[in-house]
Amino acid sequence: MIFEINLVGRLMVADLVSVAILGLAIATRGLPRLLPGEKYFYGLAFAWLLSLMLTDIYRGTEFGQYSRGWANIAFFILNYAAMRSVTRSSAKNSIYFTLLVLVCAAIKFSLGTGNIIKTGILIIDWRFGYGVAFTATVLIFIAHLNSRAVVSRSNFFLAFGAAALNLFMNARSLFGQSAMAAIIGFITTGDRKLRLKPSTFLLLAVLGVAAGLVVVEVYSYTAKSGFLGIEAQAKYERQAENDLGLLLGGRTELLGSLDAIADSPVIGYGSYARDRTYALLRLIRLQQARIVPTSLDLMSDRIPTHSFLFGAWVEAGILGAVFWVWVLYVTIRCIILSIENPNPFTAFVVFVGLLLAWDILFSPFGLDRRIVIPAMLNLILVTNSSFLQSSVMRK
Repeated sequence: MIFEINLVGRLMVADLVSVAILGLAIATRGLPRLLPGEKYFYGLAFAWLLSLMLTDIYRGTEFGQYSRGWANIAFFILNYAAMRSVTRSSAKNSIYFTLLVLVCAAIKFSLGTGNIIKTGILIIDWRFGYGVAFTATVLIFIAHLNSRAVVSRSNFFLAFGAAALNLFMNARSLFGQSAMAAIIGFITTGDRKLRLKPSTFLLLAVLGVAAGLVVVEVYSYTAKSGFLGIEAQAKYERQAENDLGLLLGGRTELLGSLDAIADSPVIGYGSYARDRTYALLRLIRLQQARIVPTSLDLMSDRIPTHSFLFGAWVEAGILGAVFWVWVLYVTIRCIILSIENPNPFTAFVVFVGLLLAWDILFSPFGLDRRIVIPAMLNLILVTNSSFLQSSVMRK
């Protein structure tokens, strides 16, 4: 995934490698047996692709746009199938493969071939490149420490240290995700099985919300006080001290995409959807909220989206949204099963699940996502399968 070539749009070498691996796997060993629920992945993913194709035909989308849109989904599916053929049904293989992909994503960013333009500022690089790989590596290291004869919760102070570093580097969402993974790992370490009764689950949910509020308050105080640097302080003031608040102030694309979805909830607007109406509507609402739009905002005629879920809904229609709602469901299920069945890698799996859930709701589906997300989803589905199979065997 590190290197790219330009054919019709941008194509990663990893895409071509995935096609080769998948072809070789089919020729030599055949495709691995479908995991429980995996048929829904292929069915819903192909429905998403077909819906986008029909939408582009209906909307008369230009070739340069629909060719990239179709390829994005097609390679996403192919990459997932190739990763399944490599990792088979092994949870441990999937864990290490996911770590490898996250590290490669950081290397890709460091070489300046990622989606984010390099600024030379370490904080920006950390937030979008190195922080995830660093945190994942720390969690795997802790898992190895706890795989030995002596298991210790104190090892998770390394994870809390990684979370603190993410906060210092102004990686807000990554701080929350790494802190939650560290807390869950700390609580579940040494327990063979946790029964999440409805009352227990409700308690954990309340504690999770409380922890989230604490995270927000900690960030707000440190950013406002200037402890995280001038850039973080300026960003906090820009996003929090307006009429939209901290969360929506950082995801203002919703100010246009939700209207586009409401106007056409079933049929999308096509690949890389463009409609100046919704772009202007967002600009008007930004000004009403006392937020100064960027030069890119002023020039863009694309329907603004900053979410896998809403982006797929805007482009492909309701079937695109259905796919990502299903992925969000299996991700949440994986997090719950991992907490109920703790092992040394629980914190890592939960961390990946939190990353994926956040991306589904709040991140754009960029080029490198069609490599990173299949690796995460492969880990999620394999983990779910391993827990369900062990549950059946115990009965």
